[in-house]
Amino acid sequence: MILLFVLMVTSLLFASPLPVVVQAIYPNQIRLKWAPVPSADYYDVYLDGKPWQRTEGSEIQVGSNENPLLSHHRYILIIAARQKGNIELASTALGFLTPGWEGHYRWKNQTTENNDGKCLQLDFLVSWKDGSYTIHGLYDKPRLLYPMIEREQIGMQFLYEGESEVQVAYRTNAEIFNTTGFTPKTWKVKEILEEGDTLKIKVETKVGPVSATTTTTYLFRMTDEGVKQLWFETKGSGLASWGMFSSPNPGDDGVFKSAVIEK
Repeated sequence: MILLFVLMVTSLLFASPLPVVVQAIYPNQIRLKWAPVPSADYYDVYLDGKPWQRTEGSEIQVGSNENPLLSHHRYILIIAARQKGNIELASTALGFLTPGWEGHYRWKNQTTENNDGKCLQLDFLVSWKDGSYTIHGLYDKPRLLYPMIEREQIGMQFLYEGESEVQVAYRTNAEIFNTTGFTPKTWKVKEILEEGDTLKIKVETKVGPVSATTTTTYLFRMTDEGVKQLWFETKGSGLASWGMFSSPNPGDDGVFKSAVIEK
C-alpha cells in the first residue's frame, strides 16, 4: 500500500489562493490541474524553488520518463497565476512525496524465440530498503539480481560453479540468457551504479583465457495509462557481445519491458 501526503500552503504574499487538484502522482511524475484565473496570461511553475515551466493552460505534468522526478522524494511545487509583467494574481505551494517502484513485475515472451525454452516468462520483485532498491528474480526462489553482492565484494572473484547464495543467483540468471555453449569459469562484479532511479551493474566473466564484460541496466518507467514498468537490457563486449539473449518481442529493440502486476 502506497502512502502519500499532500500539503497545500498559500503564501500571504499573494492576492488569493489558487486551488489545485492532483490528478495523479507516480514515482517519477505528478499531474495537476486548476481552474483558470480570470485575467491571467500564464502560469509559472517552480519545483523546489527553480523554474520548471511557464504555461498558458490550466494543467501540467511535472516529471516524465525522459526527465523523471526521483521516487521516495519530497518536493515543493509553486504554481503562480500571473499577468504580463509578472503581476501576481494567485499562487499555491504544494508539498508532496513521490511513491516508489516497489512491486512484482512480469515480462512475457510474445514469440517462439525463447532460447530453447529458457526465456518464456520472467518475474521480478522490486523492493525498497534503507534508501535503495533491490531486484530479485523470481526463479526457484527469489534470487538477488541487484545489487547482487555487498559493496565491499566489488572486484571479488567468484567461481561460476558453487552453492553459495551469490553463486547460485548469478548462475541461475546467467543460464537463462546465455545463448552459447560455453560455461564460464569465474565472474566478478566490477561496478554497481545508481543514477537516480536507473540501476546498473557491470560484470566481468571469464571462459578459459577469454574475458567478457556485460552491463545490465534496469530502468523504471510509467505508461500513459499509469502502469509501472521495469525495463532492462544487458549489453556486452567480447564474447558477450553476441552470446546474450535479448527480448524478441516486436518493437522492443531487444529490451525486456516488464509491467507491474497489480494485486
